[in-house]
Amino acid sequence: GLVDVLFKGDGRFLAGTFVSDAIDRTSIGARAATGCQFMRAHQAPDAPDQVSFWQIITLSEVVSPTTVVDVLAVSGNNVLFGHGTGTGITSWRQVAMLEGGAFTGGISAPNMRGDTLVTVGDGTGGMAKGDVDGAGFNGNNLNIKSWNGIGFQNSEDLAIRAYISTRLGVIAAAENLQAGSAIFNKNGDVYGDIWGGGSGPGWLSAFVASKPARQYITMVGVYQNDKTKPFMLHDDGSGVFLATTDMLSGYVQSIRFGAVEHGNLYRSPGFADQLGYVITGVENGDSNDTPDRIQRRLLQLKVNGQWYTVGA
Repeated sequence: GLVDVLFKGDGRFLAGTFVSDAIDRTSIGARAATGCQFMRAHQAPDAPDQVSFWQIITLSEVVSPTTVVDVLAVSGNNVLFGHGTGTGITSWRQVAMLEGGAFTGGISAPNMRGDTLVTVGDGTGGMAKGDVDGAGFNGNNLNIKSWNGIGFQNSEDLAIRAYISTRLGVIAAAENLQAGSAIFNKNGDVYGDIWGGGSGPGWLSAFVASKPARQYITMVGVYQNDKTKPFMLHDDGSGVFLATTDMLSGYVQSIRFGAVEHGNLYRSPGFADQLGYVITGVENGDSNDTPDRIQRRLLQLKVNGQWYTVGA
């Protein structure tokens, strides 16, 4: 009758829902194989654990002990899917709560979103929403959090050849750092347009090598204690004597020409010998045997700040 259908399970609707310690301890899979769709389990041999009381809902229609059995088990905030046969549930998979729960398996999703923070490990590292939509040490719309550093790992050989130390403020690369076409190499050399000498980019080492070798002063003194003979020694052992102020007063500081003066040669006396002048040009306009014109300029020297005519 109706009583048997509801309470004895002949109709397979409420079978096993009544409280019975003995039935609670019987196999969940075995009871599901009889058609029991709602049951309670406690210390059953195929229960998720041997401590909790579990409310079980059979998800598949079963008719024999060899039929595949899928059940849903609930105890407090714990929700698990069970899979097995009429001889027992052989595997359980926990359904994590969306808030405060822990996922023990992998998660695959086309998109994931966190409102303020996505963490990894113990929760201290991850990606966090920034307060300012800018770019700087104290103003970003996205911050990557890490105590010691962030490594960029190659998926093929698992080697880390570039990392950022958030604690020390260091950006490091195993080979070089690049910005546009410029390169800072691991050996300290620098490559860029500024070192190419106007002919395209080049290496700093090549730029320095193309410059004349420099000598460094290793000693400054006076020769044989004579203050009129100061000298310097270079790192290659060569020496240079220095001019004193008295010596400089008699040196030629500069040289210049005066204005050009023109004179005729053909049927003309030309220029007589005169101190201070030098011939700077001779013209022969018709290219015959006799030059036509001649030019000269006064030659002057600057000594101790004064200009003097040569030979005067």
